[in-house]
Amino acid sequence: MPHSFIQAALDGDNNFIKYVISLILIFLATVFLGAIPAAIFFSYSDDPTAAFEMRFADAGVSDALGLALVLLPFVFGLATTLFTIKYIHERRIFSVVNPTSKINYKKILFGAGLWFALQVVFEGIAYQIEPSNYEWTFDAMRFFPVLIVVLLIIPLQTSFEEVLFRGYLMQGLGLAFRYPWIALVFTSVVFGAMHMANPEIETYGTWLIWSYIQIGLVMGILTLMDEGLELALGLHAMHNIYASIFVTFPSSALATPALFTLKEMDAEMMYLYSTIAQVIFLVVCALVYKWTDFNRLFRKIQWNNPLNEEMNIKDEEDLILDVFEDETEW
Repeated sequence: MPHSFIQAALDGDNNFIKYVISLILIFLATVFLGAIPAAIFFSYSDDPTAAFEMRFADAGVSDALGLALVLLPFVFGLATTLFTIKYIHERRIFSVVNPTSKINYKKILFGAGLWFALQVVFEGIAYQIEPSNYEWTFDAMRFFPVLIVVLLIIPLQTSFEEVLFRGYLMQGLGLAFRYPWIALVFTSVVFGAMHMANPEIETYGTWLIWSYIQIGLVMGILTLMDEGLELALGLHAMHNIYASIFVTFPSSALATPALFTLKEMDAEMMYLYSTIAQVIFLVVCALVYKWTDFNRLFRKIQWNNPLNEEMNIKDEEDLILDVFEDETEW
């Protein structure tokens, strides 16, 4: 059913002030509470500045422990987001994933597998063009502990970002503005802006922020067309896992002892490869899952609330008042 993913949010209480409270709690849990362990531990390291810049070897901190501490805020963020959905909005927790609240793990694996295959293909092309740019940097003592951290925590980190941006916020904005494309563009721009502090932006130029906005748009389209978050969850998790354990580059936001390290990163070429891969990913998913009506991204959402009969709602205006309670309650 068109727009059923966005309308899944109608199951709960969408009072505006509850969004404000929830976002404040999520921000505090992620930026402050989750960062306390790293702040304390890094402060007592050999070189606190190096530790906070993820140069763990210079700080005398193990790569695995340092990475785990850096990723810990995202775990706090995910837990808090799910808490607010359940206890503040009074919704089923996984209604933020899809309308059925039953996670389709096959789609997550499909998304992850397809993106991994595309990454390998384009990495292979890049290697054939300039093999001397790839340096084998495998170090078993450093690699395997980091591998465990990556496989355990990176999926939680990317799930937090997907649940927050493509789930919670896109559903809420979809209800507010009634047009999916508005929610899609807004969440993608905010998602890109959240990466402004990444070291690669400073090194390779602010134009690179568009690559984050673009992949946010792609994952948002996947979510809206499939009426669920699973494909985006798989793509995002594999994107970060691949960058952590297979090929890294100077100034990467995920400074890990990967199998290969690029001596120099051609940002323009990387962006081109990534764009082509994203287009192929969308086309393959459209064919596999038989998406034909892309106009739904621009079509106004028509309310189809299963609770209408019980609530005796007679027209659209009554439903809007139920979703966004009048200003006297704000």
